[in-house]
Amino acid sequence: MKTLIVCLLLVLTNVAYADDIKVRRCGNEAKSKIIDGFHFLQKTLKHHRGELTRCMDKAYLVEHSRKSAKEIVGLLDRPEVTKVICKKLEDANARAHRVYLKRGVLRMDPDFAKNSTNRRIASVIAHELMHNNGLNHGKNDVGSKYYKNTVNEQIESCILNGKPNPWPGP
Repeated sequence: MKTLIVCLLLVLTNVAYADDIKVRRCGNEAKSKIIDGFHFLQKTLKHHRGELTRCMDKAYLVEHSRKSAKEIVGLLDRPEVTKVICKKLEDANARAHRVYLKRGVLRMDPDFAKNSTNRRIASVIAHELMHNNGLNHGKNDVGSKYYKNTVNEQIESCILNGKPNPWPGP
C-alpha cells in the first residue's frame, strides 16, 4: 500500500511539473503543444529511461565533458525551465536554434510549436536543456563535421528517432 501511494505521488509530481511551467505569448494551440512536449519528455524519462540511456551509450559523443550516458540522461531530471515565451525567431536555423534558454526562460518559435509533434518539441527541449547544463557545441558548431555528434544533437536524435546520429569517422 505504501509503495502504491509513493508511486501515485511520483506520477502526480511528474505531471504537475509540466503544468507548473508558465507559457506566455504563444496562443492556445502552441501553448498546448509546448506543454504536451514537456509531458512527452517526462514520460520518456519515466518509462523509457533505460532505452534513452542505451541510445546515448551507443552514440559517438564529442564535447561530453567526461559525462557518462547515464549522467547525461540524468541532467534531464534537473530542468531549470520555469517559463516559456513564444517569439518569432527569424534567425532560427533548422532545429538547433528554435529554442533559447536563458536563466530559466525558454524562447520558442510559435510556428515551430504549432507545426511540430510532441516528440519533436520534447527533443528540442532536451537539446536546449543540455545547453542549460553546460554541454555546448563549442568547437563543433553548425557546419562542423562532428556537429551531429555533440551531446545536444545526440540527445535530440535519441528522443526523436530512438537512435543516435551516425559517426562520420575520423
